[in-house]
Amino acid sequence: MYFLLRIRLCWFFLVGLWVLWVLFYFSGLVAYATYSTCDPLAAGYITKADQILPFLVIHKLSHLPGLAGLFVAAVYGGVLSSVSSFGNSMACLVWEDFLKLRPYFSRLSDPAATKVIKLLSSVTGVLAVILGLMVGNLGNMFHVINIIVSCVYGPIVGIFLSGMLLPWTNYKGSLVGLFGAFAIFAWLVVGKFIQGGGAPTMLPLSTHGCHNNSITTLSPTITFNSSTYFDLTTSEMPDLTSASSE
Repeated sequence: MYFLLRIRLCWFFLVGLWVLWVLFYFSGLVAYATYSTCDPLAAGYITKADQILPFLVIHKLSHLPGLAGLFVAAVYGGVLSSVSSFGNSMACLVWEDFLKLRPYFSRLSDPAATKVIKLLSSVTGVLAVILGLMVGNLGNMFHVINIIVSCVYGPIVGIFLSGMLLPWTNYKGSLVGLFGAFAIFAWLVVGKFIQGGGAPTMLPLSTHGCHNNSITTLSPTITFNSSTYFDLTTSEMPDLTSASSE
């Protein structure tokens, strides 16, 4: 009974994850359909491709009171919740799998161990913020994150596949394969960032449908990953309604 419950929970989680990713990709399709004849990046309305979704919210939904603020709150809430859970999980993982096995840390009392875990969580959070700032300066964030995640998850998937398909595999061979694969992936990723491997292929876009229209955007200035999304300025924005009517 308990095993069946775990299977149901796993399927429930997978369905929710699939729905979430479908919504992610659907939002990208909506942005592409909206700006297919007026690329905000090529027209100079935004400076990075990652700003397209906030720009879409401001451009199309700013007439609804409070919606822009709700969008910003959702973005920041998602980021902060992810960073906090990531920091706590990594701190507990380091403590249980590495530090707790050492003679010095194994003799610590529960209050002292709690303080060590809190310190590890703080250090992990600081490192995550620093890495976030670095990733924000490397270009398209979605592309960069996919490369880094592939570099880490590829060797891990190899370990799981070898454990399922190769029964003679031992832990020494698994560790050698893990670190060897990670070194090769890291070499490829770092080389791509240093030498430049070309940006991912983009769908065709144009600016022939852009009709300048002076409007005032939102206040105050909100910056995320070194990119300003909302600012109280009078700027040129595309009038896509006129463009579509033509």
